Amino acid sequence: MSSASSSRADHLLSFEHAAHLDPERVLNKALAPVSWLSAAAGYYLTLHFAVTLAALALLYFRRPHLYAKARTSLVPASYTAGVACRRGEPPL
Repeated sequence: MSSASSSRADHLLSFEHAAHLDPERVLNKALAPVSWLSAAAGYYLTLHFAVTLAALALLYFRRPHLYAKARTSLVPASYTAGVACRRGEPPL
């Protein structure tokens, strides 16, 4: 992350905290000890990619005229989400 974007993120977090719009901190503290949530997130990630591939295959064979547009948007978005999740960062 660049220093400009990091600075903007810090300002945004400061504003959220000052305005008491800070639900993530409370939720993180409350849900961190719940171990089954991380397992569910792993299953969700796996299922998300399987369903995306199945949808693309279905479009390729059943609606070829829609396949290229769907592929152009779904593949980069899914790749970005997968990389972010593997690194432990939230998707953009």
